[in-house]
Amino acid sequence: MLRRTIEAACYIADVDSAIIALINNQDGTLRIRARGTEDGSVLVSEDAHHLPYLVAGLQKGIPFVLSPAEETVARPTLVIPLFAQGEALGVMAISSQGDPFTPSEQTMLTGLSTYLAAAVASAAQIERTRTTSRELSMLIEASNAIASSLDLGSVLQTTTRHLMRATQAHWCIIADWDRENNRLLTLGEHRDAYWPVAAGRVIDLTASPIREKAVHGGKVYNFSIRDEGLNGQQRMLLEALGVQRVLGLPIQHEGRLVGLVELANIHAHMPYSHSQRNRSIRQVLDLATYLLTHQPSDGSDYLRQAAHNLVAEAAADWATLYYWDRDSDTLVRLLEYGSGIWAGEVTAPVYDLDA
Repeated sequence: MLRRTIEAACYIADVDSAIIALINNQDGTLRIRARGTEDGSVLVSEDAHHLPYLVAGLQKGIPFVLSPAEETVARPTLVIPLFAQGEALGVMAISSQGDPFTPSEQTMLTGLSTYLAAAVASAAQIERTRTTSRELSMLIEASNAIASSLDLGSVLQTTTRHLMRATQAHWCIIADWDRENNRLLTLGEHRDAYWPVAAGRVIDLTASPIREKAVHGGKVYNFSIRDEGLNGQQRMLLEALGVQRVLGLPIQHEGRLVGLVELANIHAHMPYSHSQRNRSIRQVLDLATYLLTHQPSDGSDYLRQAAHNLVAEAAADWATLYYWDRDSDTLVRLLEYGSGIWAGEVTAPVYDLDA
């Protein structure tokens, strides 16, 4: 659709180049989605804010012409905002090869933009309908799982994952309402959350001696709530995480530290076995190699798969990945992944609705 519009614009007038930029529904930014000349067009995905006249087109809301004398364009350029039913969708900019556009050409190009806006709005509506249909299908599937299964843990895992897929969420908690005490008792929880480096929760290592030893000394920690020699710092960490056991593995390769992985369980009372620890260490070595050659912000899919593998290898409930900020000597949370099932146990997290 976008490429055909550019080709039509080149047919209508003596066009040097044409650009179509659309508003991204996810974050509201204006992005160039197609560009071309009379020789052909291509679909792209580029930030549009380096071309201020595109942003100005949205702000003005009416077509206008820029001339080279205004120093923002090299050739006469017609800028046409794209609106449908009062909603701003994007902007189209067409540059002439030489002479300014005639009134007739401007009228035809503006009419072409009207058809484009209608097509974009229609495509967006179709996608919203498809999304709604997918959400309903997922919720029905989750309901069927509840109706057909006697395993509450499986039901809760299935339901949380379907709800997250349907709503494109990153964290889901299902809780039971304790009417008498007006509080929520957590039944199940699923995490699949990723934060850019600058946005994750920061842990000051001076306030977390166990993690500080892991980061600065490369020391693995592995303990559970039933360890006879459990000290106060270890108990505090377990309570802060709301788990029964934890395994901390520095992410490092050939002495170069990148971050920290924490694996945890909410039910298992014994420390992680020797084989579980070794399998997890092998996974962490691969993760370290990746993080040493890539920016953390470039690899959310890779990190998510790495967390999934770690959870599987260690039979853990949760995996948390931290990135070490060398300058501030802090750990920054990158990713949380895993599922926890409490199903009414006394150890389940409680949310007091009167608080």
